[in-house]
Amino acid sequence: MKNILFILQDYKLDYYDFNKLVKPEDANIIAFVGESVYKKLSENDKNWFDGFTFVDEHEYPGFNFKCKILDAADMSKKLEEAISQYHNEEIMLYCDDESTMDLTSKLVEKYSIGGLKPKDILKFRDKVIMKEILEKNKIRVPKYFKLTDFFKTDNTEDYFKSIKSSVGMPFIIKPIDAAGSAFVGKISSYNEFVEYRKQILEFTQEANLEAEEFISGKMFSCDSVIRGGKIVFAGCTEYLFPYMEVINEGRNAGHIILNPNENLYKRITEFSKKTLNALQIHDCVTHMEMFLSDTDELVFIEVAARPAGVCMPTAYYYATGVNILHEYFYSIIGINRDIKQKEFTQVCGCSIYTSKNGILKKINQPNLANPYRIEAMFELGDNIIQTKTIIDNVINFYIYNEVDSSFRDDIEIVKNFDFFEIC
Repeated sequence: MKNILFILQDYKLDYYDFNKLVKPEDANIIAFVGESVYKKLSENDKNWFDGFTFVDEHEYPGFNFKCKILDAADMSKKLEEAISQYHNEEIMLYCDDESTMDLTSKLVEKYSIGGLKPKDILKFRDKVIMKEILEKNKIRVPKYFKLTDFFKTDNTEDYFKSIKSSVGMPFIIKPIDAAGSAFVGKISSYNEFVEYRKQILEFTQEANLEAEEFISGKMFSCDSVIRGGKIVFAGCTEYLFPYMEVINEGRNAGHIILNPNENLYKRITEFSKKTLNALQIHDCVTHMEMFLSDTDELVFIEVAARPAGVCMPTAYYYATGVNILHEYFYSIIGINRDIKQKEFTQVCGCSIYTSKNGILKKINQPNLANPYRIEAMFELGDNIIQTKTIIDNVINFYIYNEVDSSFRDDIEIVKNFDFFEIC
């Protein structure tokens, strides 16, 4: 009997379809959930699991985000109790939440159970370590500089000069081990550097930061399903805007799913394959971001050992019929299933944010040639505050390419469309 401890966070719930997720015949699957998730599960969903362990949960402070997150300390305690209970049997720990993976990987190593280990996670969490590995393998990465004394230095002018001499101007500052584009800033002058430092000091003095060469160009991503060290599915997207611009400038985020027959798709997947071979991961789903520079060079940005988030899993499903969260589950627990794809339909998935504070009064409908779908994360009358991170979207929006000649025109409309009224 294989005992699978399945951590199910509130904000991941909608990505799973438990009517279609294939359950291993020899598995005892225990869900670790909060009360809020349990209440949202249908009876069929509940019957998919063999049991539930309830974990304390709390809200995201200062976010629009309505979902609750599991308390790390209580989750660790409950997981260790379950591991002790099944200590004479095979145990696997399943976690799709990047913020929880440091905790779960340490338990995997401590108790010698199945799941991703710290050595697997670290090179996909620490942006400096991943670039060091790739640099040695002659893969183009931005110039980078670890900001070890960022919060301690009194001589900000000399510190700024040392960054500038290492990575050039302008440059990007971002956390080494975080997700969601929080605290990412573009620095074009000493005054902007001082202002960025002042703002981040209001939130924390403990973040691990790096400075990185600014790459001018278009941003892309590649999501890869890996089984036995081989890529068995890859999906690529073109970003409407880099997420740094989405958060800092209030732009609409979007991902155009690339047609596998396009030359650019083939070029990106080849770059991704070379990168993942250098990082060496055996069974997983990865989400990689890169720039195609103004000089037509693919430049690695970062990669995570988990599927893409926000609107992207749904966009992939609409485009290909592949649920990348399901495929992540199969990869992690060791089910070697064939991936069945439907006929490709080009889709643009968008996540829409706000730079305003106020009451959500109206959701506007764009006039497009192609069919689309809107998924509102909030109701009219809800209080909305300015977006701080990419998980804090107000609506998801999907365009289906049925009128090919006007698909890109529709996307241009969506790029700058004001989807809601807040006052």
